[in-house]
Amino acid sequence: MKSFWTKAVVSAAAILCAGAANAAVTNIDFESADTSGAPFAPLLTDQDYVTQSGYFVGAYDPNNSGPPNQTAFVGALMNGADSSTCLDNNCPAGNSTNYLASLNDGFIFIGALDGSALVLHSFEAAFIGPFAGLPDSTVAFLAIEADRTDGSYALGYVPLLGPSGGTTSFTTFNPADATLFGGTGTLTSGHVDRLFAYAYYCGTGGSCSAATSNKGQFALDNIMLGVPEPGNWLLMTLGLGALGAAARRRRSL
Repeated sequence: MKSFWTKAVVSAAAILCAGAANAAVTNIDFESADTSGAPFAPLLTDQDYVTQSGYFVGAYDPNNSGPPNQTAFVGALMNGADSSTCLDNNCPAGNSTNYLASLNDGFIFIGALDGSALVLHSFEAAFIGPFAGLPDSTVAFLAIEADRTDGSYALGYVPLLGPSGGTTSFTTFNPADATLFGGTGTLTSGHVDRLFAYAYYCGTGGSCSAATSNKGQFALDNIMLGVPEPGNWLLMTLGLGALGAAARRRRSL
């Protein structure tokens, strides 16, 4: 009988914790994005941004030494179902919906409109041309930087593959897929208040560099973000409390 109640408590704790985690996840899919922060939409210049579901996602030009918005286009909203919106009429495969593209070595930044902490769950990404002469193997590394309110950060990367059959393809990644190469902690540890994404272009030369080639171009979509709400924190606390009760019950058996 004691074993039954222990299992029941553990199950209840798992349900509470899962409910707290899942309830706060938001998908930024760019299907209903507000473009009032991007006056040249669907094209984006330095520090232009779109908003959706309480988040902002924008483009940053690391090579712009002048005032914001006084530079070349470094981002664009593209539609995978309409090749005329894609670079050189060539859209990455595996996505027939809207997505955000970084162009001309542009960086992408992400944050919450109310300044809440960011928890990155997963995202989809693809390399965007040029396609001529590129191998099917890794041609770029997508760097993800998680900046924290205390001034610390974590930096990781995932590989972006070259064209296979004439085009590149979207791949789903999560933070655990990233190889950490800078900062401290992980991409999801601490109070993350800003995320950045940018590409190290490798091409066929063997060496990789960021913001120097105008070829470090990539697409992002279905960015899954979580910000625990007060009610979810209560669920999480109850769940952890139940796990503690289960542990104490096991010790008493």
